[in-house]
Amino acid sequence: MIEEKKQLLTWISFPSKEEIRLSLATVYLQCDCRKFLITHIRQPFTSYLIDLSSSQKQLIEGYSKKLRQNIKRAQKAQIFIERDQNPTAVISLFSPTAKEKKLNPISEANFLTKVDFLITRAIHPKYGILAAHAYQLDLTSKKVKGLYNASAFRQYADDNILQYLCGQANSMLYHEDFAYFRKLGYRTYDFGGYGGNASGVDYFKDRFGGTVTTQYNYYPVWYFLVRKIRQAWK
Repeated sequence: MIEEKKQLLTWISFPSKEEIRLSLATVYLQCDCRKFLITHIRQPFTSYLIDLSSSQKQLIEGYSKKLRQNIKRAQKAQIFIERDQNPTAVISLFSPTAKEKKLNPISEANFLTKVDFLITRAIHPKYGILAAHAYQLDLTSKKVKGLYNASAFRQYADDNILQYLCGQANSMLYHEDFAYFRKLGYRTYDFGGYGGNASGVDYFKDRFGGTVTTQYNYYPVWYFLVRKIRQAWK
């Protein structure tokens, strides 16, 4: 269970059924179980999971042929990985994506309530950081939650070769991160939402040979209504 105390509310990810209780001050996210709570609105959503308990060989065999090729090309390009808790690269690389897709931008404030998180970066010897990921970790449930991922793709709008290299670096970074999490004892990587689209983000996720599953978010009734009103005014 991952617990974050934010303004007004406590946000909990990956709770067990027993941990989901009546409350007007708690949001429960990415739950594997259904439960009726008079204080909450339950919303189902589809997520995409990677089984990290598989052997390294099984994990790679589950990848698409194209993904395996991209990983090998990134390795040949001598791209290397760095890991720490510095979110600067994720914030910087995510900004153009947020602007283009009209998403909420991220800043260092997004990480202030997080304790067990990890930032990883794929770095090219010549071009610098080509991809960066942010993860939240819960060793108790042995799950890893993907928070943000970004690449330098949009920085090279006029260079297809470098855009392909960014994509390869991003693929390699996921592969190396999965191997890293496996060694630490984590058993599940949660890619987040999955819409079933044949292209775009879902197409990229499908290359990893994961599993589509239904999860549930529980929002306090008052907070759910506030969110609805705000969305209606946008």
